[in-house]
Amino acid sequence: VSRGARGGEEGGDPPPEAKRPRLDNSPSVTTIHPVSELTQKYSGAIFFSKGEIGPPHDRLFEVSVKIRGWEFTGVGSTKKKAKAAAAEEALKYLKNMYVVGANSANPEGVSGGGGPGNAPAVSQMLADRIVQLSEEKAKELEASMTGLSGVGGNVLKVVAAVVMMKGSTGSGMVSGEVGGEVVALGTGTKCISGSNLSESGLALNDCHAEVVARRSLMRFLYNQLDLCAKGQEDNSILQHQTSSRKFALKSGVSLHLYISTAPCGDARVFSPTDESVDSSPEEQQHKEDLHPHRQCRGVARVKVESGEGTVPPDKEKQTWDGILSGERILTMSCSDKLARWNILGAQGSLLSLFLDPVYFKSIIVGSLYSEQHLQRAVYQRLASTTGLPEPYMVNYPLLCGGSKQKPRSTVKSSNVSLNWTWGDQGPELVQCQTGKCEDSIPSRLCKQLMMDSFLTLWDRLAGEEEKKLVISKGILPVIKSQKVEHPSPSALGSKIIAGKLPFSQDFRKKGEKLSVQPSSGSGSDVDPKVVTALELRKNCTYAQLKSLSPGYNQSKEALFESYRMNCGHPWLKKPPEMDRFCL
Repeated sequence: VSRGARGGEEGGDPPPEAKRPRLDNSPSVTTIHPVSELTQKYSGAIFFSKGEIGPPHDRLFEVSVKIRGWEFTGVGSTKKKAKAAAAEEALKYLKNMYVVGANSANPEGVSGGGGPGNAPAVSQMLADRIVQLSEEKAKELEASMTGLSGVGGNVLKVVAAVVMMKGSTGSGMVSGEVGGEVVALGTGTKCISGSNLSESGLALNDCHAEVVARRSLMRFLYNQLDLCAKGQEDNSILQHQTSSRKFALKSGVSLHLYISTAPCGDARVFSPTDESVDSSPEEQQHKEDLHPHRQCRGVARVKVESGEGTVPPDKEKQTWDGILSGERILTMSCSDKLARWNILGAQGSLLSLFLDPVYFKSIIVGSLYSEQHLQRAVYQRLASTTGLPEPYMVNYPLLCGGSKQKPRSTVKSSNVSLNWTWGDQGPELVQCQTGKCEDSIPSRLCKQLMMDSFLTLWDRLAGEEEKKLVISKGILPVIKSQKVEHPSPSALGSKIIAGKLPFSQDFRKKGEKLSVQPSSGSGSDVDPKVVTALELRKNCTYAQLKSLSPGYNQSKEALFESYRMNCGHPWLKKPPEMDRFCL
């Protein structure tokens, strides 16, 4: 049994095609009786009859076999033949697993962190399990929207989901007992229009599926941190780390990203059919790029307002007034954002104050999957990034396409984006052009509500070190204490009007103020105990809160420098005015 097959033995459901009944006249894949081979090579197989199908004059029997959490079904003219067909289908699938991420330079597969070759291989079966879970959840959410107005088009044209896996060894494999679970999901193909930008953090700027799924994951992480803050760490997927004094995923828990098609940008800018007319789908996925040195390979690309697809950026900065005057707003492509999350983590800057970086263990693509192009887009072009403080790193996720590539969809995509997080009663629909829900209601994924979730955790999770960071940056205003002995009102012979001394008795030096002033930066003039969530809500902007995680911000600067050196263009940022809001 191959290494990939051993990993797959830990269970889960097979992809939909593995569940389809197999007729007994299909060509055999074994030289001995399939039932005997299955029971000899894979212990624990359980056969059971599922009944009869077909008309009375052409009756067929249906038998299934359950093995290590998977179920395979066979159909035959007799129960014996149906049992053999089910065993044959199970053997065919178990034998045909291959290692994800393997290539000529790295035959053992790409690791889940820290560089090639030092992590367990993930099987094709796991990839198909992730595809199945994600697509089933997407269809379930779509069905719940029946009767809703204003959806239009195909809301599931592009789907992205985050699947959580649990395994005793930390491999993240599926097992029959724990299975896998979708914890975040998003759909969408469009971005906000420039006229709808919000300087209050109330609108979503990017409604592409991958970005929406990642923001939904952030909500999930906030919920898990909330459990820890309430003393319910046993019920959370997070645990406190003594080394970093932050929280991190528990051993054995891994997160896997599914995208129904190749992410826009560098991972998708190639022709899937060139030089491969006679090759199989698997060979096309793993074929070598015939033009690796073309100027379009590995470069930064941006999404353009009111359109789909990407182009190389033609500017280095965007201004608020320029966009409001009619310039198209540009947003970095999903390939570029995946590369960013692969270094900074998917948790974002605010959560980095309480969380170690959260990396995806694998990225599974449904259609237009090319191993070489996806590798280049996600980590190869930034592999030389230096200056990353621990535990930040260039992550090497396992990459794989589904065993059944989805056909190209020509159906018009919807103007609506769907989002869902584990624990939600139902999906939320966001108008991509406005970045808000119907009737201009802010989305639960918007920056302002993320900031509110962060500050809700502040008083319970922020320690003295985090509060001193706030003080050292001069974010909160403080009253500078001065020991000045003022004469009593009776001695002055006049009234103190509105709490102020008469000008003749004001002991301040010329130009000196007694009003509120920012901290000097030493931290000696303010008690960390006064750095509460209430004070931060009143005085701190979203941008200032994002600056509080030194490790994250140092890594971001290293990423931007690497981007400038290796991707042909600096990272194109949004106007800074968009983050200068308070609650």
